[in-house]
Amino acid sequence: GRRLALAGIDLTVEAGQIVGVVGPDGAGKTTLLRALAGLLEIEADQAIVLGHDLRGDVTELKANVGYVPQSFSLHRDLSVIENLRFTARLHRLPQTQLAERAGELLQRTGLAPFAERASGALSGGMKQKLAVANALLLRPPLLLLDEPTAGVDVMARAEIWAMLERERTSSLVLISTSYLDEAAACDRLVYLDGGRIV
Repeated sequence: GRRLALAGIDLTVEAGQIVGVVGPDGAGKTTLLRALAGLLEIEADQAIVLGHDLRGDVTELKANVGYVPQSFSLHRDLSVIENLRFTARLHRLPQTQLAERAGELLQRTGLAPFAERASGALSGGMKQKLAVANALLLRPPLLLLDEPTAGVDVMARAEIWAMLERERTSSLVLISTSYLDEAAACDRLVYLDGGRIV
């Protein structure tokens, strides 16, 4: 519409770190993450993510990005393992790699005992852990998470952060958060207000 969600963002980040995106409601955090994921048409002088120009075809970029939106977006009628299989098939992940990676992620998240449960029947914290596991399935070089721990219990928050800490060695992680302790755990903070970096 007529509202400018992002205005003059100038940001360069590199792999091997967790970058926190913070700011008040309506600051543009979700819009920034969605733009970086190649989900929005943008206007910019330059916008390069993983070597891909956001102003052009972003098909290849999307295959290298793990994205966790604010609201649970996986198939609620599919089981935990079926959701992972679905993602693997979309990206043509070989069956042997799927079995190894899914098994590892289900163990790390504590979801292994619930592998056959419909994802719609999971608790809030379990849904978020599944969403993060799904985003990590392909070992993406860029992981974008939009307030993944909002409304989840303390244990689930700790487990999600343990996964992110482990991924920082091979991926660039951008996470929006409203929790001060999570912001303090980031290597770098990007503060947005009114669609601009402050």
